[in-house]
Amino acid sequence: MKKFDEVEQIISDMAKVKMSMNSHKGDISKLTFVAKNGQFSLLREELEELEQALEGGDYMNIIEEAADLHNYLLAAVYRATEEYRNRK
Repeated sequence: MKKFDEVEQIISDMAKVKMSMNSHKGDISKLTFVAKNGQFSLLREELEELEQALEGGDYMNIIEEAADLHNYLLAAVYRATEEYRNRK
């Protein structure tokens, strides 16, 4: 997987920037999974935006939208991990 090391760093860096830029929207890890405006809905929206960027060949936007998806997935896994650890 060595060939992906650089792009992993790029998406990670962009995801951190996007997380910081969007911090005014609240704690992403507190989003619900099933509500109309929950994480799944937002993930779908970001996926559509990524698809549009890919179709348009907009390279910077591809990286930004992939970073947004990364952040929503990160939040979902964070929540799942916390809930698993706190299960009874």
